[in-house]
Amino acid sequence: MEGFVQLRMPPWARRLITRGLAIVPVIVVTALYGDRGTAHLLVLSRVTISWC
Repeated sequence: MEGFVQLRMPPWARRLITRGLAIVPVIVVTALYGDRGTAHLLVLSRVTISWC
């Protein structure tokens, strides 16, 4: 990351940003749609991965 975009940041900040990008959508879907929304999100992620 540092070499490609010339952006330097502490490791703890990088971890916070990347984990936040992974966790925030799940929290939002769970808050809005409950367990059923989480199940749909899981299926959607599996379909997306299978295309690659």
